[in-house]
Amino acid sequence: WRAIRLLQILKKVEFEKYFSTTFRNNILTLQPLTDARQVSLSYYDQADLQSLFKQIDLMGPDDLVMTVHQQTLPQIIERFTGSPWKAPYSSQPTDLIFIIERKPGQKGTLHTFRYRIR
Repeated sequence: WRAIRLLQILKKVEFEKYFSTTFRNNILTLQPLTDARQVSLSYYDQADLQSLFKQIDLMGPDDLVMTVHQQTLPQIIERFTGSPWKAPYSSQPTDLIFIIERKPGQKGTLHTFRYRIR
Protein backbone atom coordinates (compact mmCIF):
# COMPACT_ATOMS: atom_id res chain seq x y z
CA TRP A 1 0.00 0.00 0.00
CA ARG A 2 2.88 2.33 0.75
CA ALA A 3 4.24 1.99 -2.79
CA ILE A 4 0.85 2.61 -4.38
CA ARG A 5 0.27 5.66 -2.20
CA LEU A 6 3.71 6.97 -3.13
CA LEU A 7 2.82 6.62 -6.82
CA GLN A 8 -0.35 8.63 -6.22
CA ILE A 9 1.57 11.38 -4.44
CA LEU A 10 4.39 11.60 -7.00
CA LYS A 11 2.46 10.94 -10.20
CA LYS A 12 2.75 14.53 -11.45
CA VAL A 13 6.41 15.01 -10.53
CA GLU A 14 8.95 14.30 -13.25
CA PHE A 15 12.23 12.73 -12.20
CA GLU A 16 15.45 12.46 -14.16
CA LYS A 17 16.66 9.40 -12.26
CA TYR A 18 15.38 6.76 -9.85
CA PHE A 19 17.75 5.35 -7.23
CA SER A 20 17.32 2.36 -4.93
CA THR A 21 19.42 -0.01 -2.90
CA THR A 22 19.23 -3.64 -3.95
CA PHE A 23 17.04 -4.52 -0.97
CA ARG A 24 13.66 -5.92 -1.93
CA ASN A 25 11.56 -3.50 0.14
CA ASN A 26 13.26 -0.47 -1.36
CA ILE A 27 12.87 -1.78 -4.90
CA LEU A 28 9.21 -2.62 -4.34
CA THR A 29 8.55 0.83 -2.90
CA LEU A 30 9.50 2.46 -6.21
CA GLN A 31 8.24 -0.26 -8.53
CA PRO A 32 4.73 1.15 -9.16
CA LEU A 33 6.29 4.52 -10.01
CA THR A 34 8.96 3.11 -12.33
CA ASP A 35 6.49 0.71 -13.94
CA ALA A 36 4.02 3.53 -14.62
CA ARG A 37 6.76 5.57 -16.28
CA GLN A 38 8.48 2.65 -17.96
CA VAL A 39 11.89 3.59 -16.56
CA SER A 40 14.52 1.55 -14.81
CA LEU A 41 16.05 1.91 -11.39
CA SER A 42 19.68 2.78 -10.83
CA TYR A 43 20.97 0.71 -7.95
CA TYR A 44 23.42 1.93 -5.36
CA ASP A 45 25.34 0.27 -2.55
CA GLN A 46 24.42 1.77 0.80
CA ALA A 47 27.92 0.86 2.01
CA ASP A 48 29.43 3.09 -0.72
CA LEU A 49 27.57 6.38 -0.48
CA GLN A 50 30.50 8.27 -2.01
CA SER A 51 29.80 6.63 -5.39
CA LEU A 52 26.12 7.58 -5.09
CA PHE A 53 27.05 11.17 -4.24
CA LYS A 54 29.31 11.37 -7.31
CA GLN A 55 26.47 10.13 -9.56
CA ILE A 56 24.09 12.70 -8.12
CA ASP A 57 26.65 15.51 -8.38
CA LEU A 58 27.12 14.70 -12.08
CA MET A 59 23.37 15.06 -12.59
CA GLY A 60 23.39 18.63 -11.39
CA PRO A 61 20.17 19.90 -9.82
CA ASP A 62 17.90 17.58 -11.81
CA ASP A 63 15.08 15.97 -9.83
CA LEU A 64 15.54 12.42 -8.63
CA VAL A 65 13.80 9.99 -6.33
CA MET A 66 15.66 7.64 -4.02
CA THR A 67 14.80 5.02 -1.45
CA VAL A 68 17.11 5.00 1.54
CA HIS A 69 17.61 3.12 4.79
CA GLN A 70 17.18 4.65 8.19
CA GLN A 71 20.89 4.09 8.90
CA THR A 72 22.12 6.08 5.88
CA LEU A 73 19.45 8.78 5.84
CA PRO A 74 21.38 11.17 8.13
CA GLN A 75 24.53 10.94 5.96
CA ILE A 76 22.57 11.60 2.78
CA ILE A 77 20.68 14.55 4.21
CA GLU A 78 23.80 16.05 5.77
CA ARG A 79 25.71 15.66 2.49
CA PHE A 80 23.17 17.63 0.46
CA THR A 81 22.07 20.20 3.03
CA GLY A 82 25.42 20.78 4.74
CA SER A 83 23.76 20.70 8.16
CA PRO A 84 23.77 18.12 10.95
CA TRP A 85 20.51 16.24 10.94
CA LYS A 86 18.39 14.99 13.82
CA ALA A 87 15.69 12.42 13.18
CA PRO A 88 12.15 13.81 13.54
CA TYR A 89 10.80 10.38 14.31
CA SER A 90 11.14 7.75 17.01
CA SER A 91 10.84 4.59 14.92
CA GLN A 92 10.96 3.58 11.25
CA PRO A 93 10.22 6.60 9.01
CA THR A 94 8.03 4.56 6.66
CA ASP A 95 5.37 7.25 6.34
CA LEU A 96 7.74 10.14 5.75
CA ILE A 97 8.87 11.71 2.51
CA PHE A 98 12.06 13.75 2.66
CA ILE A 99 12.59 16.23 -0.15
CA ILE A 100 15.88 18.02 -0.60
CA GLU A 101 15.44 21.04 -2.81
CA ARG A 102 18.69 21.54 -4.71
CA LYS A 103 19.79 24.62 -6.63
CA PRO A 104 23.07 25.12 -8.50
CA GLY A 105 25.84 26.45 -6.27
CA GLN A 106 23.77 26.23 -3.08
CA LYS A 107 23.27 23.75 -0.29
CA GLY A 108 19.98 21.91 -0.39
CA THR A 109 16.93 22.70 1.71
CA LEU A 110 15.23 19.82 3.50
CA HIS A 111 11.44 19.47 3.53
CA THR A 112 9.74 16.64 5.44
CA PHE A 113 6.20 15.44 4.82
CA ARG A 114 4.16 12.73 6.52
CA TYR A 115 1.71 10.82 4.37
CA ARG A 116 -1.03 8.37 5.11
CA ILE A 117 -0.60 4.95 3.63
CA ARG A 118 -4.31 4.23 3.33
